[in-house]
Amino acid sequence: MKLPTKRFALFILSLVVFCGAYPVLAPAATVEEQKDQNREWERNAKKRQKRYYDRGLEYERDKEYSRAIREYRRVLRVYYSQWDFTRELKTYTDSGVETEYAPATRKKRIHLKGSTYDNAKEHIESLQHQRVTDALQDLEETANEAYKEKKYEEAYELYEELAHKSRSSGERGADSFARKAESRIKAIERSASQTLEKVRRYLGSKKLDDALKCFNDFEQNFGTFDVNEDIHNRYVELSKNKILRKAKGDIDAKDHMEKAREYQDKKRYAYAYYEYLLIREEFPASDAAKEAAERIREMEQNPEIFQEIHKVPRDRYARELIRRADDYMEADDLIAARRLYKYVYLRFADCLYPHNRARGRLRKLDPDLVAP
Repeated sequence: MKLPTKRFALFILSLVVFCGAYPVLAPAATVEEQKDQNREWERNAKKRQKRYYDRGLEYERDKEYSRAIREYRRVLRVYYSQWDFTRELKTYTDSGVETEYAPATRKKRIHLKGSTYDNAKEHIESLQHQRVTDALQDLEETANEAYKEKKYEEAYELYEELAHKSRSSGERGADSFARKAESRIKAIERSASQTLEKVRRYLGSKKLDDALKCFNDFEQNFGTFDVNEDIHNRYVELSKNKILRKAKGDIDAKDHMEKAREYQDKKRYAYAYYEYLLIREEFPASDAAKEAAERIREMEQNPEIFQEIHKVPRDRYARELIRRADDYMEADDLIAARRLYKYVYLRFADCLYPHNRARGRLRKLDPDLVAP
């Protein structure tokens, strides 16, 4: 079937000409009609602005400050179109010259302002201040809770964060948060320093039990106190004290003996054997060391048990010691953790992963021991 090419082309051409000429041929809107349109567009813009403002108030009542600020900012960004009357028509009459505006041919963009706009700006400023204040207050409450629970290392970090955020916020009233935080920071530093000084005095007067109790209290309440380099270094220095380590070692030897007995009761003979060896080598002057030596002899003299021991790779026990040392680190028991890391580093050089893990930890805990 052959398409009517010429007719179709003439139809399209006529359509294009008509569409192009329509704005010229169509009756133009009068000035009054355009003014009515202007008023309608302005009313719609004001309705839209009020809707944003009302939503902002609802979010503010619900304390959803971020959403409230977002709605108030939408209030500030309301624009609408208006016909721009610039061309004047002059009519000369007997009484004089009458001037009227001609129908507008272009529009202009208007930024809607007014009382709603001004109120939204005030709300934004107020809420931004309120949001910062609430965040600082929440942080202060968290820090105070840690302080009451004697988690001083955690509290110290939180108070430092609070002081920094308060000073950098630039908000009015934030200085009070900073002053209170800095006061608590000084109190924690003073308490930590005094506790370590007590340990040193007790060691000097040979009150070993008091020194050990005071040192344990420090670890329980302050941890290793990495957050303050000076106090942390003093703590590390005391943790290397031979007298203190021996006193703590007597207690730890009993814990290791209980662990060895637990292994033996569960017939984990390899782990029990290596645990007895650890007690004998690390706590030679303790009562537990004597019992450990006897147990080692008994196990070595029993062919079945001794054969069972050699079936278990040493690497497994070394990994177990690393896990326990990590637990001691989590509990801020630096002396016990260092002891196990050192034992693995020196006695299990043939176990690659545990040995490297222990060496990595000792670079921080005892850098003089670890070969570069």
